[in-house]
Amino acid sequence: FPPLQYDIPRSAAQGGGFEQRFWRTSNIPVLGADGSVRQIIHRVEDITALVRLQQTERDHQRDNEALLARAAAARSEVESRNEELAQTHRDLAEHRQLLHEARVRLEAAVSAGDIATFIWELGTDSIHADQNLRAWFRLPADAPAKAALSHYRAAFHPDDLPKVRADAQQVRQLL
Repeated sequence: FPPLQYDIPRSAAQGGGFEQRFWRTSNIPVLGADGSVRQIIHRVEDITALVRLQQTERDHQRDNEALLARAAAARSEVESRNEELAQTHRDLAEHRQLLHEARVRLEAAVSAGDIATFIWELGTDSIHADQNLRAWFRLPADAPAKAALSHYRAAFHPDDLPKVRADAQQVRQLL
């Protein structure tokens, strides 16, 4: 027979109510010499601890399966993120290579075309000039790459100053 739940009453000293209990019953026939049933031995065994242990085992199994599922999902997520990171790394390496190639071509064009380049820092009103711009303004070859804009303005032709100032003001307003 399957386990039988039969709760037993608790005494008032134990708080009253009922205590959940599980029982296993078995009936064993006692046969006579002629083979007929003479008696039945009815046996009842308290298996509450066993049932609770089995329930705990099922709970642990369910918890383990949930943890394994979470671990598998986390592993899959890590593998996916690793692949994304690897792809990003490959893309970055490719873009760095393309940027390097573009820089080499730009430097060749700047050198061949006698083109000057600079970066104007509006906050400090200073210029980061390349070698060609420093040469155009007849600055020494060892002059620092960064200098105040006023240092360059001193070399402008007086007729060009109003236009340069107006253009600089227009750039500042755009930003």
